[in-house]
Amino acid sequence: TPYEAEKLASCMVNIGRLSGRRTAAVITNMDIPLGYSVGNLLEVLEAVDTLRCEGPSDLTEICLTLAAKMASLTLDTPFDDAMEAARECLASGAAYRKFEVNRVLYISEFEAFKGGGTLNLTTYKNGKIVSEEQIAENVHSLYRANNGKFIVAKDYSTSRKIFDLYLLTGNKLSLLKEEVSPEMFAVSSNGDNIYCVTGFGVEGKYGNLEKLNFKGETEIVTDNVFDFELTTEDDLILYKNLNLDDGSFDLQLRLNGKRKILDIGTQVDEIIGY
Repeated sequence: TPYEAEKLASCMVNIGRLSGRRTAAVITNMDIPLGYSVGNLLEVLEAVDTLRCEGPSDLTEICLTLAAKMASLTLDTPFDDAMEAARECLASGAAYRKFEVNRVLYISEFEAFKGGGTLNLTTYKNGKIVSEEQIAENVHSLYRANNGKFIVAKDYSTSRKIFDLYLLTGNKLSLLKEEVSPEMFAVSSNGDNIYCVTGFGVEGKYGNLEKLNFKGETEIVTDNVFDFELTTEDDLILYKNLNLDDGSFDLQLRLNGKRKILDIGTQVDEIIGY
């Protein structure tokens, strides 16, 4: 019944929100078939027709609604604006062009105790796989920067807790930086720079915070860093000079685009918020 559907939808949305995820539900009529086709292949062909603006009106409307809901949640935009963008994407042919030729990167056969798996690249066209290629082994994780570049972390050492960073261009990897700590690694908002701490814990010393670009050029920002935060404005909050006796440390700020380091406080015991 509609009441039971609303109750279930509310429950599922609450589960998502309690898990820290933006969640929404769409209630649709299940009393009649959606679209005209029945059967896996026929339904796939009908989905392709829908991407060409030639599909059934009920299927088209539900697809647009779901796309707009996801865009609204992800981009934090009003639903009506997201729906307008979805309709434009469908009408202009952009949705079908995205489907026509695409690539998927994924990690398979991941083994936690080894710290990695196999990075694969699958290319498909018109809904059919045209090629599958193994890019690299021992891949720990994959990051997509806002500028579309892919950063691959591989050759993870489970004992030293470090990995090497690579730039993926096409199907080729080029080394950016060796021996980076996973917990001390961030990409700038525009995706042009990578910040990482290297040499952490070597011979009892803290690490160096380095900034590198996708050409492999490196700049040492500062030393004696045991942690850092990169804000949405690309300001750096630095945690330095940890005192192992009392747990205090120095807190510093580097503003975006500025070389000057500003001292916020020394011998800090606890951060309440920022």
